[in-house]
Amino acid sequence: MLEECFEYLERRVGNEPKFSYEVLVVDDGSTDRTSEVVMRYVEKYGSDKCRLVHLIKNRGKGGAIRLVSVFAIITITSCPVYA
Repeated sequence: MLEECFEYLERRVGNEPKFSYEVLVVDDGSTDRTSEVVMRYVEKYGSDKCRLVHLIKNRGKGGAIRLVSVFAIITITSCPVYA
């Protein structure tokens, strides 16, 4: 699923030079290999396009979304393009 997502986004960047993206993946304390898989995408596409937020404790979907929303807001407001 992530591979198709990145392929689409990279094609779009190729077609629209001003288009940019960032994929934020949250691993909410999972016991599968989510973080390991996502780190391969970070290495392949770079940390400017793929970010992993690894939560030690499972907070549930709502808790993870709230926590990551704060991260995203801080990232956007510290970016000179959006500030």
